[in-house]
Amino acid sequence: MYSLPLSIALLAVAAIFSVGFAFFPLKSKVKWHEELNGSTWRTLATVAALFAVAAIVVVFLGLPRHDDFWRVFVTSAAVGLTTVVMVYSFWTDIRVRKVDRRILVAAAWATLLTGAAYSITHWDPWTAMAAAGMIILGGLVYAGVPSIGASDARALILIGTAVVPIIGIRGFVDAVYVVCFAFIFFGAAMSIYKKQFNPEVSFPAVPILLGPFWVFLVASPYLGLAPGFLQ
Repeated sequence: MYSLPLSIALLAVAAIFSVGFAFFPLKSKVKWHEELNGSTWRTLATVAALFAVAAIVVVFLGLPRHDDFWRVFVTSAAVGLTTVVMVYSFWTDIRVRKVDRRILVAAAWATLLTGAAYSITHWDPWTAMAAAGMIILGGLVYAGVPSIGASDARALILIGTAVVPIIGIRGFVDAVYVVCFAFIFFGAAMSIYKKQFNPEVSFPAVPILLGPFWVFLVASPYLGLAPGFLQ
């Protein structure tokens, strides 16, 4: 059942929570906090908050007016949190070759229950298997190569908890294709760049892995993506 006032209220809750989440690294500093100066962290927090709110509004405007308020809230929360993660991981992974794993874990835990509840109320076995598969794959990567894939593993788990339950199996398959292409393209580009310009530059795996899924999540109302094999 759709209620515009309730949907707007839940949208505001998701936006406020996302803004608070964006400023979390300023209050609880990561061990390598000093590798970026204070003004950079403040700028990152502000940009992440603004991008999160903008992405939430874009998604809300695209959702059908007859949609249930539960989808509005879960989608808004997932978009806000993953946007914050994208902004932080993109900048820090490129600049200092590190990702704040705490925000990956926090975002995954925050969306675990909402994603699971949404999967139950919008049940589709294919989507549920894809989401569970990403979470399991993330766990296996973390257990197998924690020193190399700890951040990547957390990103996989976040995709399983926050993104896949909303975009469905069709969005999941399309995003996987884009991720594979992105890894091949950026891998080749980074190899050339290292040889020609800067051998110290790192491959930003987390934003490249999470980015396509984030794009499909934000665009899901416009692309008609939802749980269901033939949706």
